[in-house]
Amino acid sequence: MKPPPRLIICFGVLLIVATALLAPQICHVVDQDSGAFLYAGQQLLHGAIPYRDVWDHKGPVVYYIDALALYISHESIWGVWMLEILSVTLAALFGYLAFRQVLGVAPAVFGTAMWMISAIRVEAGGNSVEQWALPLQFATLYLLIASATRTAAVEIAWRAALIGVLGAIAFLLRPNLIGMWIAGWMCWMMSDWRQGVTRTAWLALAGTTVLAATGLYFSSHHALAQMWDAVISYNSAYSSTQGIRRRFGSVSIGAGSITAWLIVAGAWVVALHAVASKTPKPPAVRNLLWLGTFLLPIEMALTTVSGRAYPRYYVAWLPAVATLSAIFAWWLIEGVDQARKQSEASTPPGARDRPTVTASFLIALAAGAALASLSQWRFQVTSEYPAKGDPHYAAAKFVEEVTSSGDTILVWGAQGYVYFLSGRKSPTRFFYQYPLATPRYASDALMREFIAEVEAHPPHVVIDTGDPRLPRLNRAERDLSPQERTGWRREDDGNYVALLPSIKPFFAFLDKNYAPTRSISNWEIYVLNEQ
Repeated sequence: MKPPPRLIICFGVLLIVATALLAPQICHVVDQDSGAFLYAGQQLLHGAIPYRDVWDHKGPVVYYIDALALYISHESIWGVWMLEILSVTLAALFGYLAFRQVLGVAPAVFGTAMWMISAIRVEAGGNSVEQWALPLQFATLYLLIASATRTAAVEIAWRAALIGVLGAIAFLLRPNLIGMWIAGWMCWMMSDWRQGVTRTAWLALAGTTVLAATGLYFSSHHALAQMWDAVISYNSAYSSTQGIRRRFGSVSIGAGSITAWLIVAGAWVVALHAVASKTPKPPAVRNLLWLGTFLLPIEMALTTVSGRAYPRYYVAWLPAVATLSAIFAWWLIEGVDQARKQSEASTPPGARDRPTVTASFLIALAAGAALASLSQWRFQVTSEYPAKGDPHYAAAKFVEEVTSSGDTILVWGAQGYVYFLSGRKSPTRFFYQYPLATPRYASDALMREFIAEVEAHPPHVVIDTGDPRLPRLNRAERDLSPQERTGWRREDDGNYVALLPSIKPFFAFLDKNYAPTRSISNWEIYVLNEQ
């Protein structure tokens, strides 16, 4: 069946809008995570190894994605944008093909439109681990649907193995991004447990091989222990600071962040009712209904692991949004078609008034959802967007003026984007200092390591970004409690505390060797004294 031109045009417009939001000229501010990834990727191009030379607590894949993006664009941020366009396009394509072969063209386009519209509110500038996982999730969705009716041993093996490889890569982006694979495994076991066991074996073999190869790579570079410490130990400590109420509160915030939430919630009920009914359905449709039923609550549960409610976390929900939106459109079309057939059977030919659900209705519904996201899009593309006066750029320009390419700088806070913009390196692997202030992870040993590295390679410039999760460097505010700091947020209580007393030698080193030089917004810049 040839897709209606209106649907293709709608699909193209949505793709352009969704990817345009990620353009560097629109999204000027890079958030803390993205800044860390960019700096890590930049250092990888110069021979660094994650965790050993650059400390961060995400899985290793994201750093190599950023390194690849910077390599192809000669260390310009435009390379990241180009890969983001490819990522979103592949995700949209895989999702569309998966839904089309089971539900038809209109549901496929509608499901794709709904997740792309919802992405506008949760992408948060892009370059997040969740965004890079999207093509992996949708490719797995496509493979799960395409293999639902396959019975040949060879096809079962290679498809399950490929799903395992994709799952391992998603796990190496962030361990709790494996909701699609959990839901897919449950569908396997529900449809045919004997084949499910075979598929599981192939998936486990392929996934374990990828994880083992990754472990051997980091072990050969003497970084395996550091990777385990950052990705497992730190994240366990970081997640343990949140209570049950805040964890489940993150789910309700996520529901409010998804533009198509009413459609998604209604479609989940429809899918649950459909799989529970005894009405015969094609195997592929039944499997997709099971997948939609399992996927949403699984993703919700995985989101609660950290207990935080950052918008980017809900990017992981978008495959569930797409699946359930496509099911909603299919259910609507099927229901009206059935009503039309009944009407035609009982109405004289001359008096028939055929009710229809056309693509126009679905486009109108998608347009309504798009309007709900319009304020976010407008906010980012107008002068109201705060990035245009952001101190990152002024600080980086100052650093370039007073340092040479071989000098190091230290950013006190989590604004790693300054390192990337200025092209300067941190003297320590703790280029941001949250791990030194995280309960159940921070230790005197880590503090001594940080201080020793700073003293061994004194940074030419120290930039205090006024991060409320860390004490200010000036003597007047240094000893304030976290709750007394400017910008402290109630939701940060328990996340980060005052630094351990073993930080005092760093403050003494700073007082002895550095002088405050200028301020940029609330940032304070210290420069190394002339010797």
